[in-house]
Amino acid sequence: MPYSTLRLLVSKFTERIRHKIRKTRRQVRDGTSEDKSSGDKSTEKRSEAASATIPALPPEILCEIFLYCLPIDHDQCSIFKQSQAPSLLGRVCSRWRTVSISSPHLWSRFAIVDRLNQTSGIDHKKAVEATKLWISRSASHPLSIFIHYPQYAPILQPVFASILSESWRWKDINMVVSSEIGSLILATFRLAHLPHLENFRCAIFGEALRERPLIYNFSSAPRLQLFHHHRTPGVQIDFGSRVHHVKSLRIAYPPIARIPGTSFSDVLTCLTHCPLLEEFFFSVSESWTSRQEVPTVIELLHLRVFILRLLPNINPGFLFDILFLPALIHVEIVNDVYEDDRDWPHLRTMLARSRPPLQSLVLYSIPMNEQTLAECLSYTPSLALLSIPGTKCTDTTLDLLTVGGNDSFISVCPCLETIRFGPGSQFSSSAMMAMILSRQTSVDNPGIGDGKGLKSVFCTSRIVDNIAGNPDIARCMQNGLRLYTIR
Repeated sequence: MPYSTLRLLVSKFTERIRHKIRKTRRQVRDGTSEDKSSGDKSTEKRSEAASATIPALPPEILCEIFLYCLPIDHDQCSIFKQSQAPSLLGRVCSRWRTVSISSPHLWSRFAIVDRLNQTSGIDHKKAVEATKLWISRSASHPLSIFIHYPQYAPILQPVFASILSESWRWKDINMVVSSEIGSLILATFRLAHLPHLENFRCAIFGEALRERPLIYNFSSAPRLQLFHHHRTPGVQIDFGSRVHHVKSLRIAYPPIARIPGTSFSDVLTCLTHCPLLEEFFFSVSESWTSRQEVPTVIELLHLRVFILRLLPNINPGFLFDILFLPALIHVEIVNDVYEDDRDWPHLRTMLARSRPPLQSLVLYSIPMNEQTLAECLSYTPSLALLSIPGTKCTDTTLDLLTVGGNDSFISVCPCLETIRFGPGSQFSSSAMMAMILSRQTSVDNPGIGDGKGLKSVFCTSRIVDNIAGNPDIARCMQNGLRLYTIR
């Protein structure tokens, strides 16, 4: 049977099954098996006549169709909801119940959610029973679990114990939990084997209860591709002696006194053990904690997103001196406070070596003089977003960014759509207007790349007030330009 024909049949059967589910849901809600309108009756008769072949479908085909009836969003697959698939499937007829119960992959994706922090209203006995039921029906199938319980609820300890006991089946884990539960979950990376785990996201709320770093043993999860850890500081990753296949690595947390954090030693370790990285987001609270050997060059040929969040006065310069990132599209370096006003040339070194198709560049509290900035931008012709609040820009910078304003840099960033300046900039209103007008799309302005024009500018209120009343700028704003004031 051609694939297109099979797909059409599956689509038709799925709609008929969904009609039966809607009918059963109404019966459960109303406590009756009778529809309330003649329109519903006629629709039901037509659907039942058309779906006469459904009982004849083989169980494996029926099960595949049931998959299309599951909630699309993971967080909607609550074990507490009996009014949706897969729980509702068993209330349509005995055959559907038999097929659904005997299909482990229907029960291997579930959520335990408390959006309103109302754990006091939960029947913990039923919660434990429901969790064990879903886990039992999933047999040995790999598990995808979403948990949202930011407040600690001791009565749900048995629920989490059941989930932890099945850690060997974890495949996709997304958890928002309290520090008490979080510490138990994170311990699985040290104490358990996680052969199926591919994606792990964890946000932990509450005070940190330790003064030692949390150590993740990535060797326990050989299939891991995504690891996101948020909010809890003091995280360290043990890669062992092997190279890992992680593609997305995010470790982000607020600084907390007396809690050891991550350092550039950890950054180097991550970058050298994960050559397939595509996304890297790291919070760094210590400059250097060991004397490990620094490689001459770190090549990450697939890395597209690189974000560093730095505690005050941490300089990541040496790292950029050795990076080769030819696929990079987003760079973001955020330093809470950086009191050294000396020029920071290290980004220029990386861009000159890598020549990436960079689309967005965000530098916060990273000092850079205008000449260094000009050289950086000369290596980024695809740049669409530029945010440089740490650079004290003058008319020289605006002339650089003005299309046709400087013959030697006439094509600098022709695709720019958003520019954010800092409060320390000292350029004139006339230079700002010239730059904006030069970057508006028109048949007379062929210097703008791919038909894209400037859409958003962030600058001081003084500049905004001075230029907003200009007729040409007003016309640009009518055509979609947005001017924003910075604080």
